[in-house]
Amino acid sequence: MPSSPADMLATPTPWIKHIVLVGGGHAQVQLLRRLGMRPEPGIKVTLICKDTHTPYSGMLPGYIAGHYGYDDIHIDLARLCAWAGVSFIRAAVTALDPDQRLVYMDGRPPLGFDVVSINTGSTPDLASVEGARDHALPVKPIASLLDHWHGLRSQLEATGERSTKRLVCVGAGVGGCELLLAVQHCLSQGLGLSGISYHLVGRAPQVLPYNPKATQSAMQRQLEAKGVATHLGQGVTRVEPRRLLLDDGSSLAFDALLWVTGAVPAPWFAGSGLATDARGFLATDDQLRSLSHPHVFAAGDCASQTNHPREKAGVFAVRQGPVLAENLLRAVKGLPLRSHRPQRRFLSLIATGERYALASKGALFAQGGWVWRWKDHIDRSFMRRFNDLPPMAASQRLPDWARLDKQALALEQPLCKGCGGKLANPALSKGLKVLGLDGAPEDAAALPGTQLLQSVDWLTLPFSDDYLSGQIIAAHSLSDIYAEGGTPIAAMALASVARQTDDLASQDLAQVLAGARQVLDADQVALIGGHTSQASEPGLGFSVTGRLAQGQTRWSKAGARPGDRLMLSRPLGSGLLLAGLMAGKTRGRWLDVAAEQMRQTNRAATAALRALPPGGLHAVSDVTGFGLAGHASEIAQASGVNIRLDLEALFSYEGAMCLAEQGVRANLWASNQAVLGPDAPGMHDPRLVLACDPQTSGGLLAAVAPEQAAHLAGCGFTDVGQVVAAKDPGQARIEW
Repeated sequence: MPSSPADMLATPTPWIKHIVLVGGGHAQVQLLRRLGMRPEPGIKVTLICKDTHTPYSGMLPGYIAGHYGYDDIHIDLARLCAWAGVSFIRAAVTALDPDQRLVYMDGRPPLGFDVVSINTGSTPDLASVEGARDHALPVKPIASLLDHWHGLRSQLEATGERSTKRLVCVGAGVGGCELLLAVQHCLSQGLGLSGISYHLVGRAPQVLPYNPKATQSAMQRQLEAKGVATHLGQGVTRVEPRRLLLDDGSSLAFDALLWVTGAVPAPWFAGSGLATDARGFLATDDQLRSLSHPHVFAAGDCASQTNHPREKAGVFAVRQGPVLAENLLRAVKGLPLRSHRPQRRFLSLIATGERYALASKGALFAQGGWVWRWKDHIDRSFMRRFNDLPPMAASQRLPDWARLDKQALALEQPLCKGCGGKLANPALSKGLKVLGLDGAPEDAAALPGTQLLQSVDWLTLPFSDDYLSGQIIAAHSLSDIYAEGGTPIAAMALASVARQTDDLASQDLAQVLAGARQVLDADQVALIGGHTSQASEPGLGFSVTGRLAQGQTRWSKAGARPGDRLMLSRPLGSGLLLAGLMAGKTRGRWLDVAAEQMRQTNRAATAALRALPPGGLHAVSDVTGFGLAGHASEIAQASGVNIRLDLEALFSYEGAMCLAEQGVRANLWASNQAVLGPDAPGMHDPRLVLACDPQTSGGLLAAVAPEQAAHLAGCGFTDVGQVVAAKDPGQARIEW
């Protein structure tokens, strides 16, 4: 609890330094966990990774074999970052300028840093063998491998026993042996496919060339027992369509080719100016710093400690994690750094397809089902550190005397982002009545005597990625004009940034406005000016000017008629996803899908409504903070009709219904559901929760003549209800 009145009024500590993490590898995620457990005031941390879910390589063979599910082997970076208070940017890094301290990303402005850390892993070497890039499936990036693996498995399963298939894996090290045996177990034991032959190709004269002889012999026996043909001491000279050419001039046909060979670094390392070793990996000292730029750190497979060269293995990245986390924080504070010396001997646990594994460390060796269970325990324990997270901190606790007030007690809950944090409809209406502004709740205002429309909107940033938030809020802010049938032509920005140094503030402003500008430019809306401020909660809004076509009548919420169909252009559930993220329950992949839709404007939906014949469109609203039920209620009240929602027809973003069933609710939900009436049954029905969920950058809701419903369905709209006559037009209501 606050210890003094000053504590109760305190604002978050301003950002002073910025650490940027490139890649979500095994070393870097350990800093995220540390920050979640022990926040570092004044230090802003941003993670950039092209994948929202980062796989744990040690469990990949078990997933391929069928022993694990997707979530068992992946760390959800979006969820982990939200819990740790770290900004997450889903983007591919294309370059790094260590002298100017800038990270360049695909399709967005560069990001500045004080200290940067790189943990991007490596990829198999496809460039050294002609044709490999065109015909082989590399083991990394793992996300790409998994996509192709599911397709290959489905293809082989569909083929069945009608034809013999030959599956070849190039690379006889630990990765290649584990992967091929996992594939063999899945296809032969899991799916019962017997018409497949398996082949392992390796340049060394034995399998597992870096492991002790006892382990090599045990793996060779495993391969032979499972009918895997080995082609050892043979390098691949060229890959042709469905055929490998080997060193001795022989060839090996294949139907599917897996590639698990020596690793190579990311292409952009070469042009970065950072010191590298002879193979192009980032060269680091004992403190995991670049030899050429001490404010650049690197760990895992993408780097080489020059004083302690080791093979590329995930165990080294895991061991580097605690030292890397400590040194990054020490570096921005100007404190002495810790040294790291990787172990020479380490425990190697190698899966063999079924729930059986080999273990070796130095001269020690063991094998059996118990070894697999040991490995499984170690792997699951590691993953629990990043997926089983403690609850996120709640808002500041109210004083005891205020906790007796139910309405006040709700204020202890964290404030939702985006539209979920808007003022509730009852509070808004009560405030406007004081000024006599309680008329029809239209989305935009018409400038008298003109064809011009004006609207304004402002939101807290819904995501920690400023660029993405800028895109979504720009799309959201244009919706009021589109819902009136207008074309937005100009916008002025209202932006607030968190308290921080001038350099960090200008960077955040550039990111959020660049994202907004991308959306505005795509819809040919001019950004003509704006205003900025500092605040404890960053946000963005736009005052938008639009124009109606010559002779066009402005669309309205009034005019819905009994018999009309209610058509919705976009899924529901964005409020649930954002609230669930704050509760640590939303999965990152759900957010990816929703964000892709949320950053799209309603221009296409408006065009579809404009294409309806005269008299086909009767009433329109966009669906935002008051939810589907609230905005449908506005149409009902303005039109003097009832609206009957078809709860079975409601459609949502992936994960939204799951969150509703778990009891997740956005801040505005309680006030939004009031439009359903105090005696509404089944108020905890997830479908009713969805209907009352506040939407950020939601779709358009249109009441149209019944004969137009099919046309709109072909344009992406969904029929979610109908307009019915009200017994008392003055008491219009929502039914279901």
